[in-house]
Amino acid sequence: MRKLLAALGIALLCLMLTAPTAMAGEFKGGSSVTVGRDQVINDDFYAAGGTITIDGTINGDCIASGGTMVINGTVNGNVMAAGGQLVIAGKVTRSVRMAGGYLTVNGQVERDVVLAGGNAVIGSQAVIGGDVIVGAGTANVEGSIGKRFLGGGGNVTFGATVKGNVEVSAENLTIAPAAKIGGNLIYTTARELPATVKAQVTGDMIHRLPEVQAGERGRLVARGPSFFDVFVGKVLGWLRLFLLGAALLFLWPKRTSAVTAMLQAKPWWSLGWGVLLLLLVPLLVLIVCLTIIGLPIGLIGLALYLVALYASQIFVGLWLGRWVLAWLQRTAKWARVPGFDYWALAIGLAIIWIVRALPIPLWSALIGLAIIFFGLGALWLTWQHTYSKSRTEGTA
Repeated sequence: MRKLLAALGIALLCLMLTAPTAMAGEFKGGSSVTVGRDQVINDDFYAAGGTITIDGTINGDCIASGGTMVINGTVNGNVMAAGGQLVIAGKVTRSVRMAGGYLTVNGQVERDVVLAGGNAVIGSQAVIGGDVIVGAGTANVEGSIGKRFLGGGGNVTFGATVKGNVEVSAENLTIAPAAKIGGNLIYTTARELPATVKAQVTGDMIHRLPEVQAGERGRLVARGPSFFDVFVGKVLGWLRLFLLGAALLFLWPKRTSAVTAMLQAKPWWSLGWGVLLLLLVPLLVLIVCLTIIGLPIGLIGLALYLVALYASQIFVGLWLGRWVLAWLQRTAKWARVPGFDYWALAIGLAIIWIVRALPIPLWSALIGLAIIFFGLGALWLTWQHTYSKSRTEGTA
């Protein structure tokens, strides 16, 4: 099971990092973004907004972030989205990957579907040609699945028709009467399913108990989060960083690139300043907060400091991804990829994610500190350079 999940994780990352080579991309943002029923976009489509509605046709990938997103039209490509409420009711000719609060797929997806969120629904009208991977607090799965289903969550109700195996780990699992499983049913729950479920399963039905260990006086003590829970958490973390970095590139491309350029030009100065700032800023904030007048200023400074620590991963990831793509262009004679910085960011963050996941004691913490040192120092040097330049020009 764990080997399977690891393989699926690697496959998911590969799918996320596959860059189209022929389309430049169209960007839209605002409180409301709409693609009309008769509208056709012959490019990759990037959208960010409060409400995103796609009723038309997109001949390319759709990458979106918003409070609510509904796709009623056709996407001739992949869909990758994050938000509060995300709905696929139309047709997607490739794969769907979504993370958010409420996720629904009730249309046609020709390849795979990956959902991670609070509530996930595969509707009765859903027709999915590939695998389905779901990690959610509550999951309801119906419709038709062409290959396998892999899921984990608190409450899972499965009533779909699936050609391959079904593997589920849940606190509460219900197999609905409409469910038809063409392969094996492998489930991990505290309680065994009724024997009558076997009539709905073509292959074997295998029950596994959750991993627990005996505690004092017979109490059950959990060993910690499952591999699936950890994997979903890591993917969501990667997605959050990527979307934030993409927003920075979209809104402030020159300033974001300036930090990366500073890291490229002065890596050791960035490292030194990063170490110094990481040690001194919390001390200065504490001193300022000890005074009544300085308390609000200190709290604001602390908030900005924490934001800078988090954002340092984005700048280091962008720098690393740019270096990798530039190396590929030199050695493999690759053409420059449209949307270069976005794919550089995705690749760089994925490399950081993979490197930090290596099973070496203290490795993840040490790499995390190094990233903060370089990113924080580069931010400071960029601010210094910008401020000095503005004073020289007499605009400070």
